[in-house]
Amino acid sequence: MLLHPLPKAPHHQLIPNFNFTLPKPPQNPLNQHSFEQNYRHICNLLLSLTQSRALPKGLQLHAHVLKSGFQTIPLISHHLINFYSKNQLPLHSRQIFEEAPEKSSTTWSSVISSFAQNELPVLAIEYFRRMLGTPLRPDDHIYPSVTKSCAILNRRDVGQSVHACGEDWV
Repeated sequence: MLLHPLPKAPHHQLIPNFNFTLPKPPQNPLNQHSFEQNYRHICNLLLSLTQSRALPKGLQLHAHVLKSGFQTIPLISHHLINFYSKNQLPLHSRQIFEEAPEKSSTTWSSVISSFAQNELPVLAIEYFRRMLGTPLRPDDHIYPSVTKSCAILNRRDVGQSVHACGEDWV
């Protein structure tokens, strides 16, 4: 499988005709208002690029996220994981997840869903098992992805274990 390399910051010339404006990192890192504006803008851009499957522009935005340091924010990691998943690059989703300094139930859910949606059921189940070894509780979005993966593998026994696990959390 041929993977596109993830962007390395700085990466200014990925697309010559780039036609949306990236937010600039705040000049004063203590300026909370500027940080929140940039954070919201990046989230909105990632959502838009995910919906439109705009891989080249998303790669450029990812480079900007790395340059500005926003990749440490779990919600940004979640959006990046989803972006790569929807562009059928689940191994890039995994890389974003693995590089995230803080993993939330949302980032776990995103990476597990990425594997299930992109026909990698063994990885979906493996990451579900890994999550169970953390203090985080699986959310309602994780179970459908894992049970779908069990069905793809025709592993009813594993599916029953997942179901029992979900009942234990209720």
